[in-house]
Amino acid sequence: MRSTGLTLETAERLLCKESGLKALSGGYSDIRDIETEAARGNAPAQLALDVLVHQARRWIGSFYLELNGADALVFTAGAGENRASLRQAICANLDQLGIVLDQDRNRKVKAEETVISAPNSRVKVLVIPTNEELVVAREVNRLLEKEGPSESGRSFHAALTTNHAAGPPTLNYQQV
Repeated sequence: MRSTGLTLETAERLLCKESGLKALSGGYSDIRDIETEAARGNAPAQLALDVLVHQARRWIGSFYLELNGADALVFTAGAGENRASLRQAICANLDQLGIVLDQDRNRKVKAEETVISAPNSRVKVLVIPTNEELVVAREVNRLLEKEGPSESGRSFHAALTTNHAAGPPTLNYQQV
């Protein structure tokens, strides 16, 4: 920062908002846009995909060695849930680690909880949709139950209602 004259705020913005896939791809931060651009022959977008796949495979290998094996490989969040081509690229040629993808299952699944590994795969490969709202609701509920009654002496009962197909969970409170 001293040699470039960047402020702390500018450096933070560059590192947090302008680097990574966005910088590599030529300005795209959404994996869907990056894949579209790569398919059009955009070399920087293809580089971003290649780096993403390489880094994911590197971390899979590192954890596999550190843990002396693996029971499951889980794809989640937007890209993991919805990008069959990305999952295929990440799992390609990992059969020596026991990771074998069922190509047909992988192509067909999109944002649904399922197994996409082949029957002969020693490591289960799963797609599990992310549900951040549910996690937050559960944490709020846990903290409220831990705290007990408020200073006013009133307490609340929290009921968490989830129906993934109908949308985000709802956390309902009732004074008791």
